[in-house]
Amino acid sequence: PWGFYPSRVRLDAVFLPLGFPHGRWYDPNGPVRMKAYVGLLGTVVAAIILISFFIRLFKGKRWNALAVTGHQGWNILFWASVLGLLLALGLPFSPSWERLLNYTGPFRQLRAVGRFVFPFYYVMAITSFWYLWRWFSRNRTTLRTVFLVAVLLFAGYEAFWNIRYYPRMYYNPAKWFSGRYSLPEDTWYNRHDFEKYQAIFPLPYFHVGSENYWIGDNSPVQKDAYAAAIRTGLPLNAVMLSRTSISQTLMNLDFVLEPYHDYPLLRGLPNQKPYLLIVHKKGGLTPYEKGLISKAEQVDENENLRIYTLETDSIRSLTGDRRSELMSLAADTSSACSQKIVYEDFSSLEGGVFSGEFKRPVTFFEAVIPDSGNVLVSFWFEGADRDLWPRTNFWTELYAEDGSRYRYLYTDFFRQMVLREGSRGLIEYPVHVERPNTTIRITMRNKVVTKGEMVVDRVLVRPEGCTHLLREDTQIRVNNRVLHPE
Repeated sequence: PWGFYPSRVRLDAVFLPLGFPHGRWYDPNGPVRMKAYVGLLGTVVAAIILISFFIRLFKGKRWNALAVTGHQGWNILFWASVLGLLLALGLPFSPSWERLLNYTGPFRQLRAVGRFVFPFYYVMAITSFWYLWRWFSRNRTTLRTVFLVAVLLFAGYEAFWNIRYYPRMYYNPAKWFSGRYSLPEDTWYNRHDFEKYQAIFPLPYFHVGSENYWIGDNSPVQKDAYAAAIRTGLPLNAVMLSRTSISQTLMNLDFVLEPYHDYPLLRGLPNQKPYLLIVHKKGGLTPYEKGLISKAEQVDENENLRIYTLETDSIRSLTGDRRSELMSLAADTSSACSQKIVYEDFSSLEGGVFSGEFKRPVTFFEAVIPDSGNVLVSFWFEGADRDLWPRTNFWTELYAEDGSRYRYLYTDFFRQMVLREGSRGLIEYPVHVERPNTTIRITMRNKVVTKGEMVVDRVLVRPEGCTHLLREDTQIRVNNRVLHPE
């Protein structure tokens, strides 16, 4: 799953006062996702332990080098916490070796490995004060007493600075979902019978957690959606949770992708109660999300939200509406592409598709676009329902006639997938071609899949706003979509 490398702790976040007033001299140079600062005392003691360790090794005292304290059990605990620190740092792996994680069995399931720093944090804190007290106890002079008090006061100052914002974060009455408070934005809860609803469907839609698809992680409706689920007791058809299965993910995503086939999720519902649609007024909606709203009936509203009832039969009708749109496009000769299109069905290759390993960059399409302007690039891929396959990276490069590259677009399969049919997904995205006779090159790579071949089929580059119609023996394709019979 995603998260092993991005969640690593940094060494400077353990031993340097990042974010503290006395640490402003240091620029971390990059994001710091996790901090476990052991304090200035802990940093000094860790340096003393490290220097003593190498001095003893140099003198040939190998076992004595491991004696951090006079207590054997604590020594074992200390070095065990050091191993935890190394794991929290992402060692012995590095981002360039990410694929090796696929061979580590259950170990690859570890996400947020930076949390393994916590044992070291506590063990180092206790060890540091033990060192300080042992040093003071050997010779309790006035000067040492003053120094001890100064160190303790400074450690207290660092502790206060470290937790200064946490009380505000944890002492949260959560007024936005508690029934004990009567807030203007909550009055709509009292005007409806939620027993008659199936579940809550929030828009703009969000779904983060399958490790394969990230949708709407900045959606403004998240807090309101969870508040509504708590207040009404209804299930929530949105996710901000890890380990969501791919099958459940795709059944939910079908609602906000282009209507192309019947909705599997609707077939598995225990009843035909309508959905409660919660739409945030400040969120940007996709055309397909607007399609859901067009089928719904508004029943309430407050400062931030519009509340709708959405019948299951209305959702089903979206597929027929989209089919009618495609049929109209197929019949409208005025919208047919008058400009040249580029189409590759790979019929000359074995199996009639492009298939190849994609652990390393592989270019699956290259052609010349004769005219300049805005174009839509689309292609089908196999593996929309396979673990890690939707996370395939791909990039589009545009080259002028003299061979110079003037455009580079980098993205992922799951970010550009507009619809799916079973395990196949359709990628579609716009590209601006500045110059005639531009060469387009599309390359893909997946750094986390260890084996298998990616299948790509039917690459289409068409001018934006025009319709590409392809009649085959048993099928009609409109803009790279099969026109299914009713």
